[in-house]
Amino acid sequence: MKTAAKNHGFFIQQIRVSGPGLETAEVALTDGLNVVAGASDTGKSYLCSLVDFAFGASTKPRPIEAAKGYDRVVLRLRARGSDAIHEIERSLTGGDALLRKIATDGQILEQRTAAAKHDAENPSTLSAFLLGLSGFKAAKVRKNKKGESRTLSFRDVAFLTVVDETRIISENPPHISGNPIDKTVEGEVLRLLVTGLQEGPAIVAPNAATAKGMKAQLEIIQQMISQTEAELGLLQLNPAEVVEELIRIDQARADLLKNYERTRSEIVTFERQLAIRAKDLREDESRLVVIEGIVRRFELLDRHYASDIERLSAVVEAGIRLEELPSQSCPICGAAPDAHRPEDVAAHFRLQDVHAAADMERKKTEVLRRDLNNVLAELATEGAEREASRSNLQAEIQKLQEQIAEELRPQVHASADQLHQQDQRRDLVVKGHALLDHIAKLRARSAELGKPRKKGKKGDSPTEDGARTSEMETFVLSVQEVLAAWQFPENGRVVFSDASQDLVIAGQDRVSHGKGVRALTCAAFISALVRHCLTKELPHPGLIVLDSPLVTKYATSEFGAGLAIMGLLVGAIFCLLSPKQLGLQAA
Repeated sequence: MKTAAKNHGFFIQQIRVSGPGLETAEVALTDGLNVVAGASDTGKSYLCSLVDFAFGASTKPRPIEAAKGYDRVVLRLRARGSDAIHEIERSLTGGDALLRKIATDGQILEQRTAAAKHDAENPSTLSAFLLGLSGFKAAKVRKNKKGESRTLSFRDVAFLTVVDETRIISENPPHISGNPIDKTVEGEVLRLLVTGLQEGPAIVAPNAATAKGMKAQLEIIQQMISQTEAELGLLQLNPAEVVEELIRIDQARADLLKNYERTRSEIVTFERQLAIRAKDLREDESRLVVIEGIVRRFELLDRHYASDIERLSAVVEAGIRLEELPSQSCPICGAAPDAHRPEDVAAHFRLQDVHAAADMERKKTEVLRRDLNNVLAELATEGAEREASRSNLQAEIQKLQEQIAEELRPQVHASADQLHQQDQRRDLVVKGHALLDHIAKLRARSAELGKPRKKGKKGDSPTEDGARTSEMETFVLSVQEVLAAWQFPENGRVVFSDASQDLVIAGQDRVSHGKGVRALTCAAFISALVRHCLTKELPHPGLIVLDSPLVTKYATSEFGAGLAIMGLLVGAIFCLLSPKQLGLQAA
């Protein structure tokens, strides 16, 4: 029954109700976390009951004033494996369902009627359709201690998928309804989801009248012991070291997780340093570009200054040379040299004034040029410093990148690979532990049958009622991780009790807590189950619907921290895993 997680499961895209003369009401959801929040009596629980009813529940949603006149519910689903879109439509008065396959543009590709009630002989029921989407093949579950079985129904799975506000605070274990008739089935369904394995056909010992006493029963039990020992032998485990190996694996796994987290923390630190160095490098490179631009412009200005100084010097030199020339008649009017009146010439034509003005302007330009050269020198110094800084930063960045790529990331990958190997080995050892536990119980049963009995005393049933601790070990480890991630106040080791068929958290029975803690731990149980199935690639619908896992009055009375701690827990509940990975739906 083990299938790839990517090939099964679905999520809810839309829930809508309609009625004659009424506008269709709908709630759109996405593949991930969806939280429907609101004040009391606004229809949150009604929405949860609509989902359960569309999944084939026989109990109709209780009528509420806001839903008056609405008579049909439609659930739109999207399969994760095929990405196909399906719709389930049911009348709120009861009866069978319409199943539709929908194109991406909303057009109906196929439509058929499906019986809402599960039928082992009919592969076209609503139950068979939903079981197929969830990845379940034809599976059977034991229904009583006699070993009689029946086929799995989606209603069995829906009980562990849709949890209403009454069940979430119930004193019953999360997978048990409280109906004695259904207790065996409910325990078997949990075992099926957690292990992915059906319970083998029960070998029921014949009674004294048909088998002439207890000898036949003993022979059958010995046969079961031999078969189980043969299966154990295939695992190539040392029975005497199974428990110790489990402890070693758990310790090694804890150490690996610490190393993994420490290395991941170092990578984060290095990446932050990289970001800082990269920012500094960008600043240096940006400043170097600015300096280069300014230097080019200032060098051009310096050439202009040099040209101006040469021109002004030429003006002075030309004036001096003109004065040295012999006096001659005016080439224009022919006036004799002694006829000129230099004292009457305008100031800007006086040679000495022109010389003085040109010399003054040249000196001012020389001062400006000296200042410009000082600035160019400063820019050259800054440019050299920035260039050196850039080289150093480039070297540091390269070193950090090499440390991350060549040292830290290989360590992370190695830790992840070792964790995967430890998980595989742990699954094998857990299976061996379960087989050893089964053998011990069979031998105890054999010893019990071998004891002298009083007349009329009946033998015990050869089958067990409920899930077994050895089979639940991997699952309860997931519950423990969920509670730790949610910062559960009394977090500790979580175990599964054979006797109560419920969780024992930090040495305290789950049922001994008040409503608030029961609601939270029930939500953890259901969330850990879907997480376990997805992680182990076991069949599961891939979504859960939780009605009010936390309520203000419960959080206040149970934790004594009021809304503050409730907000913390709500935030932790739905951030434990990627919503895309969980496919979590919550109402």
